[in-house]
Amino acid sequence: PIRWPRTHSPSGVDAETAFSNGTYTLPANTFRAGSTTWIRAMVRVSDGATAETLRCRLRLNGVAGTLLANTDDVDVGTGGLAIFDIVLNGHGAPGAAVEVSWNGLATNFAANDATSTMRMSAGIANFATNAALDIVMTAQWTGANAGDDVELEHLSVVSWG
Repeated sequence: PIRWPRTHSPSGVDAETAFSNGTYTLPANTFRAGSTTWIRAMVRVSDGATAETLRCRLRLNGVAGTLLANTDDVDVGTGGLAIFDIVLNGHGAPGAAVEVSWNGLATNFAANDATSTMRMSAGIANFATNAALDIVMTAQWTGANAGDDVELEHLSVVSWG
């Protein structure tokens, strides 16, 4: 498994932005018939100084790539969490346009509260699996305020098959 350490970004940015340590590159030919890749990630609001909300997204093939999952607006109170648990499956020999399917959950929890919002995610799309593909964790605040801070607590990627 690949596990990234905590990183503090993007903070106070109102455009969808990748975390500074939130990209993992899957090697070429990772997706093939019978292969599975499991992604888990956790994002924590470390300082929610304002009334903005935060949306977190997990993408394949870059910041502008295919959306695998996204949260509802995360409570910006300090301690709000977003958790991703996604499984991807390859459906053919590596090539220029191979089907990859995914399913999983994106859940966000209010700070210091038992309430949560869960979003199911599923899809299928063609990717150039004979080339490297980036898994990217992003965040986007509804307003730009330097007092807002969010951390990617962990990103784990495990592939087999």
